[in-house]
Amino acid sequence: MGTAKKRNAYLLIIAAFFLAFAAGRVRVRAAAAPANVKQTEADSSGIQFSFDTVLQKNIKYYYRISDTDEFAADRTLIDRIGSGSQGKGTIRNNLKAGSSYYLQVGTSFSAGTSVPEDISWSETAEVVTAPETLKEISQTNASASSVTLEWEAVDGANCYGVSCYPVGGKEKDAADSLAETNKAVVRDLQTDTAYNVSIRAGRRSASGFIAYSAGKKSSHNVKTLPGKVTGLENTSFGTNNKSARIEWEKTEVAEQYEYIVSDNKGKKIRTDTVSAWYVNVEKLSDNRFYLVKVRGCITLSGNRKKTGAWSDPLYFAASPGKESLRAENAGNAIEVSWGKVAGATGYTVYISEKRNSDYRKASTVNAAKRNLKIKKFNKKKLVKGKTYYIRVVAVKQTKSGGVFTSSDNPAYCAWLRKE
Repeated sequence: MGTAKKRNAYLLIIAAFFLAFAAGRVRVRAAAAPANVKQTEADSSGIQFSFDTVLQKNIKYYYRISDTDEFAADRTLIDRIGSGSQGKGTIRNNLKAGSSYYLQVGTSFSAGTSVPEDISWSETAEVVTAPETLKEISQTNASASSVTLEWEAVDGANCYGVSCYPVGGKEKDAADSLAETNKAVVRDLQTDTAYNVSIRAGRRSASGFIAYSAGKKSSHNVKTLPGKVTGLENTSFGTNNKSARIEWEKTEVAEQYEYIVSDNKGKKIRTDTVSAWYVNVEKLSDNRFYLVKVRGCITLSGNRKKTGAWSDPLYFAASPGKESLRAENAGNAIEVSWGKVAGATGYTVYISEKRNSDYRKASTVNAAKRNLKIKKFNKKKLVKGKTYYIRVVAVKQTKSGGVFTSSDNPAYCAWLRKE
């Protein structure tokens, strides 16, 4: 081989070596793509994110964000990440509220205003912006242990954060839940209790990150159903105006009370709603037992009424009054008689030396008997010349074991001076 040919071959070998070396250097200096790109914060127009930095020197970080995962040129924003070396970035370019975007973080050894050709992009991460604040909350239903809430759907929201805690309690102790639609049933609540409820519209990404609206809508008048009304009592029965006063214990949340009055045969004769914890039932007869039941009510959206449990029934009547009560001397005794009270299962007769107090039971008789001869007071024989006062109370005993008595008003007593 000639000298010239040897020289050319040698040059070709050297050139190939440098080309291979150069190619190797490009591969060695190729930047690794970042990993673990995830969203950390959001509001209605911007996001913050983090990523794992690359363990190579002189790395420059970029991001690109688009409303599609294809990153079309006319729908993609690309820019440098100023704090990329710390593994975090912020995008505030008037993103649309309640929207999903697609984000990649890239690395390069090059820096400039244009995107380097050697950039390495991370895997795509979905990021979301927060929706706007929702408007009114409506309570549409209630049970003894739950409340049902509804609100107008917010554009871009695909979930809602619901926070609920008793009125007078602390928000930090609230029970939080997540609703997938614009309706939520909050369960495991206390009966007869008012609650504060706050709801925030949210948008959730595929990774589970939720961007919540900055504002929240709150309602401070959400209630479970009233508890069972207790303490029913017939406090008076006026024979002059034929009116009975029925009282009961107030519940915590009831706004009104519904009551039903039936006669002693179970026929409904009166039903109404009152705002107070008592009712005066008028136009009654004073010679029969009546039944009354009461339950508390709350008002839902649309002015709809929802009621709690009925109270146990209360049977009430007027005690036999002056019109029917008679007392006569009968030797060394006083003979008492009285008129029938329909529905009574018996009568208890009392006697006292005082008009308005210290009555002692003389005897109890069944419903078929409406007279009694009294010979003693406080286990002692009656004394001639002394005034005694008589009271008769009608008694009703139900099959379930309940015992009810007629109104024990001191005005309804007869007296006799034994001669």
